[in-house]
Amino acid sequence: MEGHSFRSIILCGAALLLAGRPADAGQIRLLAPKVPGNAPAALHSRNGFGFLHNGKLPEAEKEFQASLSADPKRVDALIGLAEVARERKQVSQEEAWLKKALAVDGGTALGYRAWAHYQAASFRLPEAETAFRKAAAMEPSSPDALLELGDLYLVAGKPAMAVKAYADAVKRSPASFDAHMAHGAALAGENQFEPAIAEYREAARLAPSSAAPLHSIGLAYSASGQRDKAIEAFGAAIRVNGRFELAWISRGDAWEAKGDAAKALADYNQALTLNPKAGIVKFKIGLVYLVSGRQEEARRAFTEAVQLDPGNADAWNNLAWIAAEKRTDLDHALEWARKAVQIGSGNPRFIDTLCWVYRARRELDLAAQTVEKFPGYDRSPELLYHLALVDSERGRKPEAIAALNKSLRLGDFPELADARKLLATLR
Repeated sequence: MEGHSFRSIILCGAALLLAGRPADAGQIRLLAPKVPGNAPAALHSRNGFGFLHNGKLPEAEKEFQASLSADPKRVDALIGLAEVARERKQVSQEEAWLKKALAVDGGTALGYRAWAHYQAASFRLPEAETAFRKAAAMEPSSPDALLELGDLYLVAGKPAMAVKAYADAVKRSPASFDAHMAHGAALAGENQFEPAIAEYREAARLAPSSAAPLHSIGLAYSASGQRDKAIEAFGAAIRVNGRFELAWISRGDAWEAKGDAAKALADYNQALTLNPKAGIVKFKIGLVYLVSGRQEEARRAFTEAVQLDPGNADAWNNLAWIAAEKRTDLDHALEWARKAVQIGSGNPRFIDTLCWVYRARRELDLAAQTVEKFPGYDRSPELLYHLALVDSERGRKPEAIAALNKSLRLGDFPELADARKLLATLR
């Protein structure tokens, strides 16, 4: 396909947010009760969380019950039993244990935090917000509830409020690594890159043996278009921890964005030595080869990528596109293109490739129908142009001209010159 768009965006804003946050996007960080002391109740509770972490629910339940026998007011043990009930999908029992935890001494910060997590998991976000704020007020020297509140705001799609909550956590606990990282990531998510980098630098100062803040600095520089500074920051992260796989991948992305295929491949291959099963790295290697015109090497890389990660729709799509371009292995190409459409339903690029596979197979009616059945195809200049190509080849000149005219009216796109040339030819 002339000028077909096969490349995926390597750097994305979501990755920037994920890199800086201890919690995953769309998820409040895990509640991890601190269980200090060596009293019998504390020991049993600590053992219970150890078993819980390893999925040993009967053993965890037994330890938490032993903790409560030694001290009926152990809030952490009550929360542990609630977590056991949650793992068993016993919702009413989970709520009952949490209410007992909330009633201890009229309510504790840990109890309110656990209640907030329960409310958030049930999508009762206002109730969760209220509980987090109560917990924060009860622990004026701890950033934990404020960090979780910031996570809640991100889940709720309120990034500005998340920035404020994380900033409050930083003010409350200036020596908190997590607070600086979370605040930096939230700022970066709002495209406030310079203050974000300042927060990451403070996190790096607080934890000089951690590569994470240096990596986040690199992502912020990448997102703001400062590739050389990004490469320098990723290199600093690698010097701190040469086994930090993400830093190698991110520096490879930065080299690729600069057009240095050799250095990008070197970094991606180094990441593979650290994690040979990283399908996304094989996919990125395939993209570099594809951009460089090395289709056979790209095909091998994409094949390995889908073997490692069968859910990678872009890799299936690119395999299908390469086969269609070469007019070889077209039965598999059809299978691959259909798989990409199935996994990534609603993606016009995948519909485009499926159309092109049908065209390569000379099944022109199916090629046209693939595009015409896609909702909104008439708002995509690329799809309209490719439909016009197919229509012209199946002798439907008026339809081809109409599609081309509509394509050109929609504005600029990579194949604009080819579309104009085809229209002139048809006229």
